[in-house]
Amino acid sequence: MFKAVLTRNSTLWACFIVTCLCSACMIWVTVHWDMQFLDSKFLPDDNLFTLGCFTNGQKEVHIWSTATLDVILPLAYSALFAGLILKGFPPNWQWLVIIPLVTLMADLFEGGLQITLLQRSFGSWPEARKSVFLLAKSALTIIKFAGFFTSLGLAIFSLIKLMRAKTGLDAPE
Repeated sequence: MFKAVLTRNSTLWACFIVTCLCSACMIWVTVHWDMQFLDSKFLPDDNLFTLGCFTNGQKEVHIWSTATLDVILPLAYSALFAGLILKGFPPNWQWLVIIPLVTLMADLFEGGLQITLLQRSFGSWPEARKSVFLLAKSALTIIKFAGFFTSLGLAIFSLIKLMRAKTGLDAPE
């Protein structure tokens, strides 16, 4: 049943539209509040520096954006990528759907860590604790981006394959 819902054209279009809208909202937030999201920072030192540059207002906006947009966005793009993989790949290759699912989990856990980092005062944390949180956040960011771009590539490949089958250029499998 899950596969049937994810592979419906209406579901795929809805996920695409939500992905575009959330992405546009995230861009608007960064421009309007003149800030960078921690999501784009790979290195622990970059994260620490960026955290130190945020005003209290920017931290608040970042927390709310992470708790709302950065939950909806990964759900939408992961469902889109998973649906396209399930729809376009033959059954023996559909295990690839695990990639957008791992990406989703990494993105959501990264968001949880970001909210924790934004809510707490780093000055009072022991250095070892700071390092563990910053390393975990950086690792999740790398996993998220690697999974995102891999999933995107698989989804594009699947989409091309589906379009070729629809136009008769490829025989469906």
